[in-house]
Amino acid sequence: MVTASLVVSAGTAEACQCLRSSPQRHMKRADAVFTATVMRVRPLERKVTATLRVDHVYKGGAGAMIDVSTRAEGPACGYEFVEGMRYLVFGAQEAEGLATSSCSGNTSIPAGELPLRLSDVRDDMALASELISALGEATRVQAAEPVIALVSAVARARLAALRVQLEQQ
Repeated sequence: MVTASLVVSAGTAEACQCLRSSPQRHMKRADAVFTATVMRVRPLERKVTATLRVDHVYKGGAGAMIDVSTRAEGPACGYEFVEGMRYLVFGAQEAEGLATSSCSGNTSIPAGELPLRLSDVRDDMALASELISALGEATRVQAAEPVIALVSAVARARLAALRVQLEQQ
């Protein structure tokens, strides 16, 4: 009985193991590939959802803001997003939305909003010229207008319409 419990607990304590893949394979498997900065991270039961501000898209369609989910724990192959950090994200479309894992090929990248280029490769990064080549051309994502700007534009338009109505009376 003791031996059986050791086998069971050893099985649940295993860490995530990813098969080694090339950047081309990561690109092929992903439904969406983009660079983005993490705006917010929210834990939800056994998952974590990161809200990302996208700056460049390499594959698929992504808006200026997107939610990406991952498992909450590293041993379950969850990917750890850190608020304020910028990442190259490889996402797969699932029923609940876009998801990623520590096996997807994600990597942290330099801050900023420029597309990735060979000069971004540093000794301490997982980026390689092979990855930059596999990504291909990037499409720049137009930043979403802040909600406050949209609301104030609508308010200005309504105020102008009211002024016209008052002047006509």
